[in-house]
Amino acid sequence: MGNWRTCFLILAGEVSDCFVKLWRWTFAHETWLWYRS
Repeated sequence: MGNWRTCFLILAGEVSDCFVKLWRWTFAHETWLWYRS
């Protein structure tokens, strides 16, 4: 019973971490474009 819950938490953690990295990269990219113009 606890296995799937742990697996879900790890998966959710990795997905959210991926989203954070993607958001940071996008934000940095937008800032760089704004800074260059």
